[in-house]
Amino acid sequence: MLQENKVYCPRCEMQALQSQLTAASVESQVQAMTYIEGFSSPQALYKKRLSICKRCPALLGGITCSYSGSLAAYKAAILSATCPNPEGNKWQKI
Repeated sequence: MLQENKVYCPRCEMQALQSQLTAASVESQVQAMTYIEGFSSPQALYKKRLSICKRCPALLGGITCSYSGSLAAYKAAILSATCPNPEGNKWQKI
């Protein structure tokens, strides 16, 4: 029996992967990452940043920032990262 030849589509593969993501699964992955002094956000800062993201109307599906296209939980975990809101960095006052 012959198998169908399927054409690889990067966009389709990415959509399939993204459909499996949940906010809880992404946050769990971030929590499992090794903390690196000077690179990673301290836990309290990470939680404050993510709380701001969760209240932002630009957060798509509770996961993706529509301004940067990044997964908000990962971006919040990077100490040097900034909020990409075009109206101003919402994390600046933390």
